[in-house]
Amino acid sequence: MYKPVILIGDGCRYDPAIIEYLCSLSIPVLTTLAARDLVADDNPAYCGRVEPSEECAANIILEKAEVLFMVGAGQDGEHAARNTPNALKIVYEDDAESSNYPKDWVLSNNPYSTGYLMDLRTTAINKGSREWLDWCKDQSARHPDGDEKSRD
Repeated sequence: MYKPVILIGDGCRYDPAIIEYLCSLSIPVLTTLAARDLVADDNPAYCGRVEPSEECAANIILEKAEVLFMVGAGQDGEHAARNTPNALKIVYEDDAESSNYPKDWVLSNNPYSTGYLMDLRTTAINKGSREWLDWCKDQSARHPDGDEKSRD
């Protein structure tokens, strides 16, 4: 089973097209706390938001991920990446190449400009990522996000 995850951050707030695109890839989508309102809870790809609690679904999913795509996540993405010690980290940020990300991370200024996401989708489909998405959705149901009142 292939285990990719997409982490959407607040940097995507003014680009609804990228959010729609990322959620259409049939890959588990997590959000940072700052981006908690950008993906609807009932979106088929949404699996939770990264929180300080170790028991939240997002953190459990991150521990198992093999590839972490961080789009507009900034420092929140760096924090989340600590929960994915063995995953390949790919960062899409406007200033990715000028930031101090670890040298083993793949950096890009534009998620549309590289083939990573399309390759990811093709590989995910071919390697049974539907099972992975189902597992992530199950974790989301077992470990729901924190207080729903905090989600505007």
